[in-house]
Amino acid sequence: MQWRFLNRVLTINTRLTHLENPVLGIRSNLDNRSPFDGGLHALMVDYDARLPEEELIKELHTIQKKFKKGDCEVFISSIKTIYKFYFDSSIPFFHLKRIPIKKFHVYFFQDMMTYWEACKVIAFSSCCNAFKRWRLPRCNIVLRISPKSNGFVPQPYMIIKSKYSKPEIRWFKDYVYGMLRGEEVIKNRSLSAERIWNG
Repeated sequence: MQWRFLNRVLTINTRLTHLENPVLGIRSNLDNRSPFDGGLHALMVDYDARLPEEELIKELHTIQKKFKKGDCEVFISSIKTIYKFYFDSSIPFFHLKRIPIKKFHVYFFQDMMTYWEACKVIAFSSCCNAFKRWRLPRCNIVLRISPKSNGFVPQPYMIIKSKYSKPEIRWFKDYVYGMLRGEEVIKNRSLSAERIWNG
């Protein structure tokens, strides 16, 4: 009985700490119009670690082909380390293997679309389910750009080329890269950073 009570108190304290440490996120809107007025958005997708890197690349090529999207840039959003035991037949012992698991953010810096068009791509993708649920009531897409509680900042990783390549939305790309470096690149823009809870 006492343990359950203490366990509950610890859970509440953890949640309070969780809410006291928001991180900075970047919104997808590119102008002042609402999604109901045809406002334009950038396409940003949050992939968690359930999708291996090879499958991620394959899926992004499929999205580019199916929705005629341009090049996209993949960022490592965090790295989680897990450990697994494996057996080496040459030495009759079990060994502990360190396996880094990467999570990814994907930006399509060449494409502008309505919020509803972006929703179609996100619904088609295998991205994080929490990310899919998070955007629905907000009519906006948000990705984290500041360090998590472990200090990891999203880092550029690779570019996936597309046959539908087109000119970049340069100011938006500069804004994202600047914010990742901790700079305030653009002031008084409709697109702005906002605080999101560190999940």
